[in-house]
Amino acid sequence: MNQEALTGWRTAFAAAETTFLKGEAEEDAAQLVDAVAQYRAAFVWLSRDHTPLEWARNQVGLGRALRVLSVRIGDSDTAREAVTTCRGALIVLRRGEHRRDWALAMAQLGAALAAEGQFTHSLAQIEEAEASFRDAAAGFVRETEALDWARAQRNIGATLAVLGEHDPDTNRLADAVLAYQAALEVYSQDNAPTDWAMTQSNLGHAMRVLGERWNDFSLLEQAAAACAAALRVYTRDAMRRDHAMTQTNLGNALSALGARTAAADRQEAAIAAYRVALDCFTAEEDGYRAVARYNLALAEKRLRDATGE
Repeated sequence: MNQEALTGWRTAFAAAETTFLKGEAEEDAAQLVDAVAQYRAAFVWLSRDHTPLEWARNQVGLGRALRVLSVRIGDSDTAREAVTTCRGALIVLRRGEHRRDWALAMAQLGAALAAEGQFTHSLAQIEEAEASFRDAAAGFVRETEALDWARAQRNIGATLAVLGEHDPDTNRLADAVLAYQAALEVYSQDNAPTDWAMTQSNLGHAMRVLGERWNDFSLLEQAAAACAAALRVYTRDAMRRDHAMTQTNLGNALSALGARTAAADRQEAAIAAYRVALDCFTAEEDGYRAVARYNLALAEKRLRDATGE
């Protein structure tokens, strides 16, 4: 690869990355579409045969942009293309030769598989995503790539939690809790506040489902505590939707606690959390609103049962 081509690709790739990161942060589908186009255009500088590493990196960037766009616009075909694109990168990358790039590509493949699996309701794809995240975690060096390793652990937890909710056996849910806890050995409110809060909220959800399965009061209390911790970062003003989703998770944990103790105060706190969530969700987030409304009605019924009113 001559210097002019290398410089041209680096400039084009940097521009695509900037557009993607802005579109992701602002949840702007138009900017994500532009990022996809920029990644595609950057291939003009590359050849799989002569510049395999740069070509693979561009593939991974394109796959990531396609996956985020697919979730934003709700399109399974775009998610499927993201999977194919990431697989293409892994044809070139080898763990022994390109360990970090290989691990990053595995992580993006896992995310793309999980996105397509959510669209197609395919537990087989979620299982494949979990395996990809495990490969990614094994590829990262925890001591020097701690945040990448922690993200892979969190994603292992997320896929296991989805699988565990569909499995009468609780092993996967228990493993999901362990994976989230492993991520929290790295993440802190200071070094990665958003990742820490996401992991705390997800941990709270997994603990609540497992606590209900095991009828474990302590786990349910820990679930509520994890959600409350996440809300220290997920404030209503700064991160409205994440705040609302975590309030829903908190309400679920509190209502489950109240159902096992007939404690009116727990149901009252759950009801308050659901009402905050409903006040935060927009009309466009009707799916989230429907879940919160249903759970609010359940908590109100439990409160009536507890008080005899």
